[in-house]
Amino acid sequence: MGKTIVILVDNKRRDLRGAALIAHHLQRMGANVFLEPLEAYRAVLPAYRPDLIVFNHLLASHLANYSGRLREIGVKVAVLPNESLLYNPDVMRFNSRRYNDNVHLDVYCCWNEIQRQCVLQNGYDPKTTRVEVVGNPKFDFYFPPWNQPYKEPAGNHARPRILLCTNFCLANYKETPREVADKLFDIWRKHIPAYRDYWGAIEANHRSRARLLEFLMAILKANRYEVILRPHPGEHFPFYENWIRQLEPELKTHLHFAPDGPIYPLILNCDLEISCETCTTALESWLCGKPTMELVFERHPMFYHKEVVGLNVECETPESLVSEIERQLANPSQPEFRAAREQHI
Repeated sequence: MGKTIVILVDNKRRDLRGAALIAHHLQRMGANVFLEPLEAYRAVLPAYRPDLIVFNHLLASHLANYSGRLREIGVKVAVLPNESLLYNPDVMRFNSRRYNDNVHLDVYCCWNEIQRQCVLQNGYDPKTTRVEVVGNPKFDFYFPPWNQPYKEPAGNHARPRILLCTNFCLANYKETPREVADKLFDIWRKHIPAYRDYWGAIEANHRSRARLLEFLMAILKANRYEVILRPHPGEHFPFYENWIRQLEPELKTHLHFAPDGPIYPLILNCDLEISCETCTTALESWLCGKPTMELVFERHPMFYHKEVVGLNVECETPESLVSEIERQLANPSQPEFRAAREQHI
């Protein structure tokens, strides 16, 4: 009889399909696999009596302590992070740390070699914890055969399709009680120098989100494109919904707000992807051979990283955006970036 494995899913919008693909492969190997929300981490033990539980992290005291309990009763523990595109080395080290001495981990699956080295430097013993680089399983959906359900026939849209991906997850903390942000950043600010002025980062993110609407308006007023607006799963969607609701009807005709559903078909079927400073969606678009642009705001170090400077076409003003879009659509292969992007990936 096959082993029983439970994969805990943190964010359903972002992580469910990737977890399902992993489950598919494991089931073909003979395992019995169940997907459950992360919040059910205790309930899955009596429900399934698993041999292995896969977490997305063990960086909270309740999860760290529970992993020790699982060791005592013979249940294996694995971690597969859902966010590991981390360019700040302090953030990478902090997110790869052992939370306390009670943490037990049998397998740590890393996105890249940099993360693997951080995991080992943070005290995980390779004699007791298998540390492997597996990449990001979600990226498999950009390649055959897993991309086939998401790909539309060529020429399926009359206008060039622009995918605008936003990434302003901290902006709404400016509009909530200060203590909410204080609690969120309480531990990060103590260990990550770039996060000490977290309120400054929140204010910058809030201003940048407002500035984003000027860029978006420039695209809509050009009346040349089909525009898909995709917020990060961690953003406050009503901000965009309220803004769209107030638009003149003619400006909404070719605008599609897409907060739900998988990102894969949006990237696979766009003609140009535009992200906001550093975002994983740009890298995902490279994998699909899509041209990319990045909107530049305040170059705050929490959001703008030198490691990706020169890998995308940057645009700093709404006034120059449409002409730059036209240039990139005319030369979508962006050959000047190809070698550097391949090296980065």
